[in-house]
Amino acid sequence: MKSEYASFMNTFPTIFLSFADAKGSKGRIVKSIKEQLLNVYDQYTHVLEKMSMFEKPKFDLILRGLSNLEDDNLDTVDHAISFLMKRCHQYYHKRVMLFIDE
Repeated sequence: MKSEYASFMNTFPTIFLSFADAKGSKGRIVKSIKEQLLNVYDQYTHVLEKMSMFEKPKFDLILRGLSNLEDDNLDTVDHAISFLMKRCHQYYHKRVMLFIDE
């Protein structure tokens, strides 16, 4: 592919979130969002392995919030996304691209 942007392809860490399955009641939507975030966290376990003692409590709090699928509270979601982006940035030393679909 020849374009001015082709040289940037596959050079930045990318997080892709799809909330296409987030339909129905509020509880079902929140559960679907949390499940999607847990799947993304699972994909990026390598960037979560070495944390400082200051990051670990925040990570534990996020994981508890995401793992509580029956709670329809979204407070943890924005923290989960920003925390993962921060960890990816620290790991790859590059800006992180976040794509959210639906």
